[in-house]
Amino acid sequence: MENISEELGIPKKNLRCTQQDDRFVATVSKAWLKILVKNSKLSDFNGTEEKDDVRILLRVFAKCQDGKVIPLPRIRLDSKKNGPLSLHELFQYIHQTNYKNLWKEAYKKYNPIDVNKGTQILLTTYNEVLREIILRTYGCGIVDLCNGKSSNVDTTSSIECGNLLPVLCAVETYSSIYLIHYPYIEHTLKDCITFSPSILNMCYTKPLFIVYQLVQTMKQLHDNSLIMGEITLNDIYLEEDLWIFICPQLTSNIYMQQEIAVTSKTEIVNRFEKSWDKIQVPNNLPLEKICELWIGGQISNYTYLMVLNGLAGRRLGDPNCHYVFPWVTDFSERNGKNWRDLKKSKFRLNKGDRQLDLTYEHHIQTQPPHHVSDVLSAITYFVYTSRRTSKEVLCKNVRTVWVPAEYPSSIQRLQEWTPDECIPEFFSEPNVFKSIHPDLDDLEVPPWSTSPEDFIDKHREILESQHVSERLHHWIDLTFGYKLSGNAAIKAKNVCLHLVDDHTNLTTSGVVQLFVHPHPPRNATSLPFWGKSPPKLYVHKHHSKTRDRSSSSAASVLETTNIRSEEEDPHEDIRLLSRSRSSLNEEPKVRTHRSPSLNKSNTKTTILLPKEFNPAQALNQLENMHNFFTTTFQQQVKSNTALDSPSIKQILNPPLRNAFTNRFFEQSNNLVSNNKIANCNYTEIVAARRTRELQILGCLIVEIFMAKQMRVLNSADHCLKKRIRACLSVIQKEDLLPNCIKFIVRILLNPADCKSFPAVTEFGLPPPTAHLILEPLLHNHLMPFNEHFNALHSLIEELKDYDCVFRELDLFCCDGRHRGVFMQNVAECKVKSFARNFEASLSSGRRLSSKDGEVVNILVMHVKNLIEVQSTSVLAAWYLFDPLARLLGPQKSEEIFLGPVLKLYETYNAKIAKIYHHSFLLRLIVRFGLRCFLEYFIAPLVEAVGGYKDNYEGNSEASSESDDTENNRQHVQDCIFTFESDIVDQLESNSDSDITFNNSGADEAVDVAAVVINETNFDSASLGKGNKELCNISCDIGSKKSVKSNGSNENSRISSMSADSLDWLSHRLGPVLSARYLTRNLLKMLTLCYVGGENLQEVTSNENGDGGFIGIANSGCVLGDRNASKVMDCLCSIAALYGEQLILLQYLPHMAELILLCKRKLTPNLEGGLISCLALLKRIVPYMCDATLMDQLQDVILKNIIHPTVRLLGSIKYTFPNGCTARRILARKYLDTLYVLALRMGADMSRTQLAVPALQRFFLIFDKIDESNNPPSELQRSEANDSDQINNSFEESSYVELRRDGTTTEWAIGGRPVQILPIDDSEDSLSPVFNSSASMSEDSITNQALDELRMVFSAELAYTAYMPFLKLLGFQAMESSLKNHTSVYNLCQKFEEKLKQSRNLDALPSKPTIVVVSGSLGSNVSLVGNRIDVQEDEEDVLNFISNKMENSVRHLRGNWLAYWEHEIGRSDKDNSFNFKQIKLQTFTGHVNSVKAIHVLDNENSFLSCSRDKTVKLWSLRSQGTGSNVTNCQSTYACHKKGVLSLAFLESLRLVASCDGVVQLWDPFMCSTVAQLEPTSKCSSPVNIIKSLAAPSPILFAATADATLRIIDARLCAYSYELKVCIGPVSLIRCMAVAPSGLWIAVGQASGQITILDTRTGLVLQTWRGHEGEVLQLEAIDEQTLVSSSLDQTITVWSVTDGRLKFHIKGCSEPVHCLNVYNNEELITGSSSPRIGVYMGISEDAHYSSTKLRSDTFKGLLTSMALLPLNRLLLLGSDNGNISLLC
Repeated sequence: MENISEELGIPKKNLRCTQQDDRFVATVSKAWLKILVKNSKLSDFNGTEEKDDVRILLRVFAKCQDGKVIPLPRIRLDSKKNGPLSLHELFQYIHQTNYKNLWKEAYKKYNPIDVNKGTQILLTTYNEVLREIILRTYGCGIVDLCNGKSSNVDTTSSIECGNLLPVLCAVETYSSIYLIHYPYIEHTLKDCITFSPSILNMCYTKPLFIVYQLVQTMKQLHDNSLIMGEITLNDIYLEEDLWIFICPQLTSNIYMQQEIAVTSKTEIVNRFEKSWDKIQVPNNLPLEKICELWIGGQISNYTYLMVLNGLAGRRLGDPNCHYVFPWVTDFSERNGKNWRDLKKSKFRLNKGDRQLDLTYEHHIQTQPPHHVSDVLSAITYFVYTSRRTSKEVLCKNVRTVWVPAEYPSSIQRLQEWTPDECIPEFFSEPNVFKSIHPDLDDLEVPPWSTSPEDFIDKHREILESQHVSERLHHWIDLTFGYKLSGNAAIKAKNVCLHLVDDHTNLTTSGVVQLFVHPHPPRNATSLPFWGKSPPKLYVHKHHSKTRDRSSSSAASVLETTNIRSEEEDPHEDIRLLSRSRSSLNEEPKVRTHRSPSLNKSNTKTTILLPKEFNPAQALNQLENMHNFFTTTFQQQVKSNTALDSPSIKQILNPPLRNAFTNRFFEQSNNLVSNNKIANCNYTEIVAARRTRELQILGCLIVEIFMAKQMRVLNSADHCLKKRIRACLSVIQKEDLLPNCIKFIVRILLNPADCKSFPAVTEFGLPPPTAHLILEPLLHNHLMPFNEHFNALHSLIEELKDYDCVFRELDLFCCDGRHRGVFMQNVAECKVKSFARNFEASLSSGRRLSSKDGEVVNILVMHVKNLIEVQSTSVLAAWYLFDPLARLLGPQKSEEIFLGPVLKLYETYNAKIAKIYHHSFLLRLIVRFGLRCFLEYFIAPLVEAVGGYKDNYEGNSEASSESDDTENNRQHVQDCIFTFESDIVDQLESNSDSDITFNNSGADEAVDVAAVVINETNFDSASLGKGNKELCNISCDIGSKKSVKSNGSNENSRISSMSADSLDWLSHRLGPVLSARYLTRNLLKMLTLCYVGGENLQEVTSNENGDGGFIGIANSGCVLGDRNASKVMDCLCSIAALYGEQLILLQYLPHMAELILLCKRKLTPNLEGGLISCLALLKRIVPYMCDATLMDQLQDVILKNIIHPTVRLLGSIKYTFPNGCTARRILARKYLDTLYVLALRMGADMSRTQLAVPALQRFFLIFDKIDESNNPPSELQRSEANDSDQINNSFEESSYVELRRDGTTTEWAIGGRPVQILPIDDSEDSLSPVFNSSASMSEDSITNQALDELRMVFSAELAYTAYMPFLKLLGFQAMESSLKNHTSVYNLCQKFEEKLKQSRNLDALPSKPTIVVVSGSLGSNVSLVGNRIDVQEDEEDVLNFISNKMENSVRHLRGNWLAYWEHEIGRSDKDNSFNFKQIKLQTFTGHVNSVKAIHVLDNENSFLSCSRDKTVKLWSLRSQGTGSNVTNCQSTYACHKKGVLSLAFLESLRLVASCDGVVQLWDPFMCSTVAQLEPTSKCSSPVNIIKSLAAPSPILFAATADATLRIIDARLCAYSYELKVCIGPVSLIRCMAVAPSGLWIAVGQASGQITILDTRTGLVLQTWRGHEGEVLQLEAIDEQTLVSSSLDQTITVWSVTDGRLKFHIKGCSEPVHCLNVYNNEELITGSSSPRIGVYMGISEDAHYSSTKLRSDTFKGLLTSMALLPLNRLLLLGSDNGNISLLC
């Protein structure tokens, strides 16, 4: 520690010792680390802040100045190739290795002298080898403090292993080398098995995964010719996510030797650049010759296309006619299924056939019919070359405003975006990817390439591939050939505008057609049976009587399908495996053996040619080529073709440039003269190290798995011999040793002398190596690693690599602006890359499923961490939540992910809008369940609609930081690294193109298919650091929204997207759930939109979300209107969907209740609610028909809303919390609402209904101001007394009754006024009483209220209110209605006179005139400046105020309305099931008895099966009056007999149905997946099927012979068969599955009930439950089971012991249908038909029985299903009809 403090300058107080002598924990500052790494020098510790301190781990390696050691083994650069061996390669490797090891063992036995003979080894210094080990292991630089510089790092030879403890740098001093490990990891594996053993003891998968990481690290070290050394559990650091970091013993790689010598030998290989052209094409060679050369395969595709472009008149660098090349791939993979279809133009591929047909058929008159405008437009060329083109040119040709984000960021995105073809620069010029603009990033290359240069090479390789060469002639036909004109162009949808427009103007660019006949393909590669690779031949054999082994051998050789290319050694991967013993460092000599038996076979064989083989194909191709040359080049082609000409032969035979003989070696002459040479057996040394390494691995395995037994031996820190001895003593008791490690431990710890393994181990395998242990084909023999461990390890390793990038950014990037940009980009790359690789790992090999539960649990820990970290939270939820939740199931998904996902809605992120899109909400519904979604996610969704998530910009510093971020993005990226390009898919946010709402059962297919990982590309606008959070929507929150007034449409994207999602939800949920969860919360949210002074700030009408609606007081538009616009849109859309009854029974009562509460005391929340009521009333008036409006006008709208509002408006008993501002807004909202009502009713009705007292009372408020300013005259006093009498008679002689169903009724009484008692503030109340003015005296309140009235009721307001109603009602009506008409008229005249100086206005009429308005809807009146004017066009007004109920299909009527009223009127605490026998709908389609009904979890669709051999999918929609008949959406009719049972497999979204034979099929596509035919052993028909809950893919099928067959739906096959009873065989009548899926109950016709364990198949309990046959079983919970029988009893049983709990009394007939509601109530159905409801599951539970009427249900009841959220029943009858009842 003293040396560390002295040499590194770290104070002793900052150092701490560890259990290992060579390791110390130090606390240093980030600045100290940054200076050390970047500047290669030490800094002082003075002035460091604690918040910048980090802990690091220091490892000390002492230097040896005079030591000479054996140099490290060479690194075989080709040894790092990964990939498992195939079965053939594995057998070949085992054969060769065993043969070699046995031969060497025999050679050692009989030639001991030669074996022990050493070889001369050139030694080197100890310090040099130590530095080399550090560089090979960590690839980090070594800061030499002696010289003050840092060594260059060659990362090509370093290990890319995520399980090595990360090293920041190495520091070399005079005496030691220090490794600085950062970050510091506190816990080791020894701590885990000692203090937290339950982490690994729960299952074997977790410790096996740790061992897998150990072996992976060992393998990668071996590939670099290194070993881990004698590591212990203390050398393995462990994180909570089970990822280990190993600290290898580096000095174990050093082998000391006494004699010293050094020599070196450098091998240099001269490699020539690969040439794609076999000959060099002269410039003057004609097209005919060039075409011949290309067809003959002598020149490359690139060269030929360049020639064609030049001959077509195209010019390099000319934007209007630049060279064009084909896009040959979409860049998602380097090779594979991503080839571009060269038979179609890129324009056609992008636009689609339908779009091109529309363009061709509906062209504009000035242009002829065409499909394609150009193959490469100028703007596309500039976009392609934007990185190398100046901004001035780009702004002139692409876009006038320079926006770097508008240019595609990657070559993959560029290919997806453009409809034009490619350019040759993408195949030859790497600089086109490198940007010259500081604010425009480099064009990103695909993930499978490392740099632009690497991409160019690989892209060119793809262009020259066989696949492209075989099809390139099709693209030539489209671009330069015959498909540019005539019928071929029309058929190919390739009619080019430039060729058919017959233009007469001169031009220097355009499309040129070179060929008029089909271009021939390349001869060398186009024919499948004439190419370089031989086809597969099928040999038909006629065997003789004697068995000939050689023939079978020959056949196996002929049938081998694993064919490698000629350039690659077929046994290259085999040689790369680590060798055991002395073979570990020798290159094996591959010998090819030719079996003579191939020629001696006596078997008669017949070679059967493939059916697709056409012997005349080559002749046909030759003839086509002859015709092409004859017709195109107008000459006769000779028989020997031009390829045989002497000039071409001279070109075809150039001198070889890439011959192997041209390679040379050069030997270095740099020798050290003062060194000596030592003799040793170098191979034996390396082999002994590997053997020792494997023994250490065996000890670690035993210490991990047998920690409890090894703990007492305390041998973990001892020498290797003692550790082996302790492990052998423990494994002697094999009963304690887990089966998964028995074999591998016995093999690894077998060498008694600790030096070597046997030449051939058990099962005939070679000695174990790290490579051999990791081979997937040997996992069942050596170590049973899960087959997904490899993919899991790669996924987590990638996450750790990104974490390392985050740490480096945090450490070295001190500029906050730069760091923020990088953090965001790295986080995005991290999630997208993980999601892409995760999806790839799922699709390769056996898919990850719920069976791999522990593997999923390991992965879930990392995904959950991604969702919880703010930088990756949104993208992680978007990409990773759904695939992980599918594997976990709803219950476990809710347990793990519900909390983190809910927190996403409380935070603010740049991409937060994603989680409000309905596609993500659909994933939440499917994975969490509908009930969970409604309970937790509706509130944040409604908050977002109200604008609470929009415009959160944070503080000014964050805003400026965001502005500067984009400008510095390019510079910072160039300095550090380049980010990977990822798949970016745009998600449509337009509601018109979204999922069809609740239309049919096929909608569910679309919905499920919509659960696809997509991404919305939004601008990176900051959503800030908002502090106000609304967890629950309630009017008593009292919080104020900090929303800026300068918002834009872009900032409201979250509210718009949330509004669309709510509209989508309202269609899916139905009327009851929509009213219960959506509209209730929206009404509360509407109130909050007007709460607070910020929301009452006036804005211009164009900034108001409601500004386009008609009104006379537009200056009263406030910020709250914009926030409330989306809320009211949602309320109106729901009202339009379900009808005006929603307005009458929910919206209007809500307004009346709010206004009634305002009479007590005006609080800030009630003030906002008062304003929101008028705003909502104005919006919903057009949604009521004339009859409804007039019916509700007096008793509801006027009496409960309008009249109380105007009294509050003019009251001097209350002051508004926001003063005159709120009173002014309320007055203008009142005028707008009253005016809309007047327009809707017409002038005549308005004179009689609205003028008195609604309009009269409003204008009487002006008199209150005059009375306060001037003493009243006698006339004014009398008028005031009359007015007061009117007000008092209304206020003091009336009260309002609030009913539980939400309606209100106002009653008038005489006599003494009734005092309304205070209402207790409960949870349902809108807000607490506002007591801010409680201490104020009545006089001060009155004076303050009068001040508010003076400021609000001015002459301008009188003019604004008087003029529209004057023009609408007429002068006489206004004069007769207004008691203070003279004073109001004078106010308006005075105000108009003041405006004459600034505006040219007409004076008021000097004498009374009557404005006659025709029609019942009034006139179109608008405000021009401050004046009201009448417009001539009345259609706009009609559109605003007319009825908007366009589609009334789903309007609530009849029984649907009664059901809806009943459910909405119930208290939230009333969750009981009330059966009222109200028929809502009838579903017809089956023609025989309905056997089973299954409701899908969304409760908007269900399945039914019948004896008519069909299974039908139905959609549940609220339509009609209750007597409507609905047909099915789809029918599955593949059964041959009557369908007896069905089950829905939630995990796979498949349906299983049986008619004796089980069929698996897709319910949304009606396509059969599998049909499980009975076998000879399983011949009994299946009569009942049940599925386990998600995520299990298991089905249970019961047969007539009392057996259960287990079906694995993934395999589509029977897995096991379980015998239910031993006694007499009895028919299984019913089954019930436990909620957890741990057991299944079986009821038989004999009355026997059996409980079986679903995991083991063992019978847990069996008993005789009933005298008659068991009809139904239902699992209440894990311990309780309910059964019904033909003996007319319903019994409750205990599952654990099979004992009777009690009988449920009340039912007097057999119960054939049984359902459980909320685990508390029991619903029964008998065939009579009769429905019974038990209010509880107890012996004395209340029972109600209802006999179904014939008009409600006809026939016998055969099946029943429950919709728990909607409290509905589906009843199936014997006549095939299904009825929906409530």
